[in-house]
Amino acid sequence: GASVSARGFGLCRILAMAEDLEKLTVVQLKEKLKEQSLPVSGNKPDLIERLQEHLAKQEQPAADAPAGEAQAPESMGAAEEDGDQPAQADAEQEAPLAEDPPAEGEAGGAEEQPPPAEGEEEPSGEGPPDQEEEEGDERQADDYQGEDDRADEPQEGECDRGDYPEPQRDEQEGRDDTHMDYDPEEVKADYDEQDDAKDEDMKYEDKDVDFKEEEKEDAKEDQYFEEEKPSEAGRSEDPRGEVEQDAPEDPRARLAAGAVQIGAAPDATLNCAPTCGGKILMALCDGGFQHLTAATRASVGVKAGRYLFECRIVENRLMHESGKVRVKQHVCLGFSTKGSPMMLGDSAEGIGFDSEGYFVKAGEWSRNRLTSRFAHYGPVYGVLLNLDPTSPNMNTVSVFCDGERLCRPQTLPESMRGKVLYPTINYKNMTLQVNFGPSSWAKMPFMCRMLQDAAVDDVELAASSADSGSKPEVLFPIGLPDQGTFEWLDGFLKENPKYTELSNRSLLEWGVKSGLYRGRNAWPGCNDKPDMNFGVRDIDEYNLQSLIHSVAPMLPRDYIVMEVRNNLLREERAKSLANFAGGAFRRVAVVVVGEPTAAFKAKAQGQALEERRKKGRCGSTAAKRGRGQGEER
Repeated sequence: GASVSARGFGLCRILAMAEDLEKLTVVQLKEKLKEQSLPVSGNKPDLIERLQEHLAKQEQPAADAPAGEAQAPESMGAAEEDGDQPAQADAEQEAPLAEDPPAEGEAGGAEEQPPPAEGEEEPSGEGPPDQEEEEGDERQADDYQGEDDRADEPQEGECDRGDYPEPQRDEQEGRDDTHMDYDPEEVKADYDEQDDAKDEDMKYEDKDVDFKEEEKEDAKEDQYFEEEKPSEAGRSEDPRGEVEQDAPEDPRARLAAGAVQIGAAPDATLNCAPTCGGKILMALCDGGFQHLTAATRASVGVKAGRYLFECRIVENRLMHESGKVRVKQHVCLGFSTKGSPMMLGDSAEGIGFDSEGYFVKAGEWSRNRLTSRFAHYGPVYGVLLNLDPTSPNMNTVSVFCDGERLCRPQTLPESMRGKVLYPTINYKNMTLQVNFGPSSWAKMPFMCRMLQDAAVDDVELAASSADSGSKPEVLFPIGLPDQGTFEWLDGFLKENPKYTELSNRSLLEWGVKSGLYRGRNAWPGCNDKPDMNFGVRDIDEYNLQSLIHSVAPMLPRDYIVMEVRNNLLREERAKSLANFAGGAFRRVAVVVVGEPTAAFKAKAQGQALEERRKKGRCGSTAAKRGRGQGEER
């Protein structure tokens, strides 16, 4: 009876603990089981039940020890009814119980004691006291049968029940069956634990394999452009492994505040929208612009020294079309020469680091990633250009993340050495925050100056259309179809790079440079209205071109509207002129008809001669192949 009452009191505590365990997550429950060296397999109810069993054993009061011993007379008393045990055994087992006080919260012991304690009531009933007491014990024991079964379950790693009262009872009874019986649930738990251990081992093995593969990729990246590895001579022995040294004091005059600008015409695409004084770079992302890369170049170039600029991704736009993601988000940070294409991978005079971890140099992309992918919303990425002749890393470019180097210095191509290099940024569906100085956002492992803090002798300022003070111009060439109009335009833009071409041909080239795939079934068409075939409705149906004509007047720069058909028709020409009305632009008509200049003739004759030579080489090669096949026959 004392045992049952104590267990009832312990159950109240367990129920109170269960409410707290229900609030825990599966991970927290497994952590608690691991602390107690218990199995962690199963769902949440199983974990709670296993933990309750363990806590029930820990919360069992000290008074339960003799109460546990009292279980032996209970079973023996039941056996005595069957005539299996003598009455003397009952008396021998009841004697120790009389010396121990009753458990807390109980009004005396439930079993009959030889000297009844004060305040106890005599058992009542028709039957003998022992029989009536045993019947009450059986009813209460049935109520807690589930708890007793759970309490008797072995813990992980145990092979007997030495921690429980039953083995002591068995020893007193002279039995030698203290070992644990076969339990299918225990065997299943052991197998589950072994499977979990194997899964953990396999997980670590997979991680080791991944690390080995990454090491192999790093080794391949080290072999990329081996001839470009900077000389080891003269490098500082920095324990952090940094190859750059601190910049010395420079007393020369510095750039004026705000001299470095980015996003201004003509060194910016039409979808580039700088704000906050050029500190924030945004891009138009609607009507087809989301498929085109925005590109811009800074107004100050570096011709000597070592300088840094920084960039942070503050917004990443996920654009959808027809319910599917059709575009990606990326950014490329680097340098290019004045007058070269602003797309860093489009010419031999561009170099940069892509947000996917690749490196582009002179129009060629690295086969493997040199760095990890750029993260959004926080990390600061810096690009360092070293043109210092006294440095062992001269003519190199490096990239950093929060002041930590991401890869070794990459050497400049021969086509860019000895020229003025301007910071260049390409981005798509992103908003960037740019920092040119005078102080850096991230702490570098060496002393380095920002571009805004550069010496005047080390940099060169690019002239912008706004410096002239005159109105921007809009040219409307008027010529005849298939009479060399676009050939004239190519020569004019080469001599006057400040003009931005507005035509379907330029839109087609912009889409290809932005990474759009043009279908194989695209018809060549004509330069005036070529077949786009990008699979993008806004571009293929020329809807984006009308949007460009609406946006262009908002951006003050020099334009040349090249549409042979529309410029010849009076009604269409009037519509184009209306877009640039209001006096903000100087509208000029350029007639491209008549006798061409001598330079244009020489260029056209050279192109025709080159085409004939190519056809001649192709024809001679085909003839040789035919003769060879005839000889084989």
